[in-house]
Amino acid sequence: WSGWYNPARREVWENRLPNGYPHMGSGFVRSGNRSMNLDRGDATFTAAIFQTVSVPEGSNVIGSAWVRMNLDLNANPNARARVGIHPRGGTNPFDSDVVWSGWATNAVNDFVQLSASATATGSAVTIFLYATQQYPSNPNGVYWDDASLVVGGEGGSVPGAEPGNGEGSAPANTPVPPPPPV
Repeated sequence: WSGWYNPARREVWENRLPNGYPHMGSGFVRSGNRSMNLDRGDATFTAAIFQTVSVPEGSNVIGSAWVRMNLDLNANPNARARVGIHPRGGTNPFDSDVVWSGWATNAVNDFVQLSASATATGSAVTIFLYATQQYPSNPNGVYWDDASLVVGGEGGSVPGAEPGNGEGSAPANTPVPPPPPV
């Protein structure tokens, strides 16, 4: 996995570099013994973790992950997260070819599954786990768990919208079918 963040800011608290580490502890691990945590208290961040994977060109892929947030909802952070797939293996989440799930917004009570489907147009695809907030909060964290990228599904070649505008190629919480038996 690699990381990306947007350093552009107009306010001192906006788009700060988040802390990223494996989290081990109650409430913010869906399965196993750890999840991936990105956080930055009293500030916002726009960041993604991503992985590029080799796949047969033209194959349909489903990217999925579970997300949960740790926020002060009284601060009205408008925190959002989603999963995206770049069908050519690009590493820029702002590329117009990225196919996005819908948004999970202020998902604080439990883990929420997000998924996106795409058709590979090259020999690799990239899965993005992307999060952003509009206003600072303390705490301000996002936890990712049980991420997967599998060959299968309906695919799709319609690129998603730019990450900031709230449009996506699939609704949030779309159930992901299990991978085919090997």
